Amino acid sequence: MLIPRIIKTIEKYRMINSGEHVLVGVSGGADSVFLLHALYALRDKRHLALTVVHLNHMLRGQKSEREAEFVRQLARQLYLPCVIEQRNVGDLKKTEGLSLQEAAREVRYGFFQEVLKRMDAQKIALGHHADDQAETVLMWLLRGTALKGLSGMHPFRDNQYIRPLIEITREEIEAYLHDHMIAYVPDVSRQELHYLRNKIRHQLIPLIKKEYNPQIVSALNRTADLARLDNAVLDCEIKGILKQCIREEDNRVYCSISEIKKHDQALYGRLVRGIIVALKGDMRAVHFRHINAVCGLLEAQGSSKQVQLPGGWCVWREYDRLVFSGSQSGAEPFCYTFDKLPDSVRIREIGKTIFFQVCNANTAHGSFAGKEKNVEFLDNNQVQFPLVVRNWLPGDRFYPLGLHGSKKLKDFFTDSKVPVRARHNIPVVSFHNKIAWVCGLRIDERFKVTSDSKKVLKMWIE
Repeated sequence: MLIPRIIKTIEKYRMINSGEHVLVGVSGGADSVFLLHALYALRDKRHLALTVVHLNHMLRGQKSEREAEFVRQLARQLYLPCVIEQRNVGDLKKTEGLSLQEAAREVRYGFFQEVLKRMDAQKIALGHHADDQAETVLMWLLRGTALKGLSGMHPFRDNQYIRPLIEITREEIEAYLHDHMIAYVPDVSRQELHYLRNKIRHQLIPLIKKEYNPQIVSALNRTADLARLDNAVLDCEIKGILKQCIREEDNRVYCSISEIKKHDQALYGRLVRGIIVALKGDMRAVHFRHINAVCGLLEAQGSSKQVQLPGGWCVWREYDRLVFSGSQSGAEPFCYTFDKLPDSVRIREIGKTIFFQVCNANTAHGSFAGKEKNVEFLDNNQVQFPLVVRNWLPGDRFYPLGLHGSKKLKDFFTDSKVPVRARHNIPVVSFHNKIAWVCGLRIDERFKVTSDSKKVLKMWIE
């Protein structure tokens, strides 16, 4: 009766369409061998093209070679095409600093994707079953998790990976293989108790079955199904919210804090995770403490708080918004000095150009009132050299036009609500060690155009 149940699972999750080409991942163990035989039994009815794929991880020497040969012979017996390749998982483990299991998984899924494209296949069938699902849920629960972890493994993921056996137990699989005298290669690594999953499999679940709930595997699978449904609803809601409160610009994501706060605080963590996944593609190495720290920025006072995320990512607060960026450093320092007035200064570090033009005050006078934000006029009589165009520096002070007194540039930035990270990208124009223009913001009172001005210096930045 197992095959009809597998058909029901396939139909329930709409895993396979008629006529599709399906790769079947076969390690040689009981689960994957049964998976191959089950799909082979459905092949004609579903008009499926099957290809056996096997990856030699090069971790167990002769044993790995024997497993590969077993899979090759099995495919030959069923007259199925077979792709067997090898990858050195140990090398990736060393170079990338991954655990052995992480490295093996990354290599294995990379191999599947390669073959999928090469063979022009549509689906990749994996042999995970109900016991694997129960172990996965317990493993996440022991580590601490949200709904995503409680959801376990998805029966149908990324429109490519299918798990037709997800509602069949390991006991049922082994009984079927025994009754039909189907050979497989026992997986000795399943007995090694230094892996958490194996401890859960051989110690924790048997204890729970004996002392607490004989149906724990079914209960955990039911929990995963319910959590997955709830998680899907919340994910859909989060996507809608993110469209309203974030915008992308210059390889950064800006998130409105006031928009976030229109929603329930319980959603904050999910919103943060959604942004991180959109930025870096996954949540690898990002843990609860990171999410919690970013959520803390929503209530933080001031504009200079920041949180470092794994992988070189950084988040900081700029007044009413959070900024997510892959860059942790400010702009490169720059300083350009001239002994006479140039036509323009190209500031390559920020991709901007400042232009200079001297003209008669009477011809330029009409431009003073409604001038654009990035255009300014100085009294040319006050201009003395050297001209310096540079970043702002700690201790800088000038006389902002209209304030009738001096002010530290740092305080001026704060009053003008200029984000800390943006300040290093704002050029400062000075003549003879006097700041004349903080570009795009304000000129110095001492350089303003008056009724006595005969010539003016027009400056603009693009």
